[in-house]
Amino acid sequence: MSDLKGAIKISSRFGGKSSRLIHLAGGSSSIKRLEKLSDVKPKSILYASTYGERGLDGLKLLGEAKFMARVSKTAYKGNLDSLFNLLLNLIPDNILFGVIAFGTIFFLIKI
Repeated sequence: MSDLKGAIKISSRFGGKSSRLIHLAGGSSSIKRLEKLSDVKPKSILYASTYGERGLDGLKLLGEAKFMARVSKTAYKGNLDSLFNLLLNLIPDNILFGVIAFGTIFFLIKI
């Protein structure tokens, strides 16, 4: 029953992203883990959840400011996958296919 109450709190805080958040955060143990992070901004929790259980544990251990500073440091040192994925999600598929087609045609002409 306590897990159900916790799930209701999480769903009211994160809305439609709560089911994915619970899945990324480690399943059944994630409700307790997320309840301990009640003072952290939802945006930081969602970002930390992309690192899985270890990300949320690191967020709890380090605090929001230090965790986000370390994440930005790793992005600076070459972990740009999340930024690259964000960029790919922002660009429509038609444009991406157009760039691929243009590159292929350009390459074939140069040969």
